[in-house]
Amino acid sequence: MNDEQRVICIIHSGSERNSEDRNYINDYIDQINEEDGNLVISLSDYPEKPTLEDIKYNIDLIKKADEFRIYWKHKSRELLFNFGMLFAARKVGKLINESLVNEVRVEGINKQVEEGLYVPGKTYEHVALMLQYYPDLINLDPGSKGKKSFMICPVRNAGAELERKLNDFVMIAEEKGRLIYYPKIHTNQTDPVGISICAQNRGGIEGSKEGIIYRLNSSEGSDFDKGMLIYFDKPAHFINVEAVKEDPSGRFDNLFLELHKRYAIEDIKRYRQIKEFAQMANLI
Repeated sequence: MNDEQRVICIIHSGSERNSEDRNYINDYIDQINEEDGNLVISLSDYPEKPTLEDIKYNIDLIKKADEFRIYWKHKSRELLFNFGMLFAARKVGKLINESLVNEVRVEGINKQVEEGLYVPGKTYEHVALMLQYYPDLINLDPGSKGKKSFMICPVRNAGAELERKLNDFVMIAEEKGRLIYYPKIHTNQTDPVGISICAQNRGGIEGSKEGIIYRLNSSEGSDFDKGMLIYFDKPAHFINVEAVKEDPSGRFDNLFLELHKRYAIEDIKRYRQIKEFAQMANLI
């Protein structure tokens, strides 16, 4: 990369479902690369098990790039994770396939309706679409303040029992003097689009000292929030770390397990405290 090159970063699912999609992305990258002064780099071609070095390389690119473009057809952990990092950096991506985004969004909404999880407007595709038309919204600051810890966990699809246990965890922690930003409580969830929700969580993560993660594989918001957490270089602790060790099937689970181990060693007292709160709340 040199000073004369215009750096364009491409974000896509990273695991396209068919060769047609993959070929489209490769052809698109080749086409832009042929234009004078362009250097096009994909942020989504992670190895099977991404390392911290892989992520830091992408973060460095996000900070330096001149432009971002998003191919949003198939949702994936890579896509949501990278979109979270992009949002944390307050950068907006131009949708390569805008016409398809509405189609994908409608498809996603229909699935949520079938599963009884639909909340009007709150899809990450919609956030990406709205930011394209109103890019200044990326700097939205709802005034959310960070606490010592930010809880990354399912909100919309937690289910009554898990939600009760998470509430108990927060209450127990705060009774012991550990202030926790819990999106279910501290983020205004009435935003009809989702940009304000994302911005509130961004403020909560940026202002916190650490992230506390309850992993549930079906949680899209957790992947997005993990992207913001790692962009802001925050320590990470898993609540249900044993469950993650038994089934590290999440795309970035091994990465966050490494962070968990690192910070557990650095602050063993904190690690034991989180485990104690989780046991009292019957989360583990």
